[in-house]
Amino acid sequence: MSLSTYTWKINYLNTLPAFAGLSNLVYSIDWLCTGANTVNPNITSSVRGVQPVNYDPTKPYVEYANLTEETVMEWIKLSMDSDSLNAIYTQIDIYNDEILNPPVIPPLPWEV
Repeated sequence: MSLSTYTWKINYLNTLPAFAGLSNLVYSIDWLCTGANTVNPNITSSVRGVQPVNYDPTKPYVEYANLTEETVMEWIKLSMDSDSLNAIYTQIDIYNDEILNPPVIPPLPWEV
């Protein structure tokens, strides 16, 4: 069971001005995934990353001006395996848990 509700956001797209006769070809996506704790939605944490995009001339090229958030999100999720996605979600859950239950670091026994 997930401990958070996750929201993805595209921060920006890195492009090559010209490549293989194409303009503004996206080569990487800067993203942010934020998780709100399901018990206390005011507790949120985020993980930021950059996902490379490999140009495949066998697939249809989408002009930069015609890109949608849904298309770019699909690129991200198709390029990550389930282990990578789960690692992002797990890290967010760990961060949220540390906010809800901050770790206690006691003094060293010989310094008391």
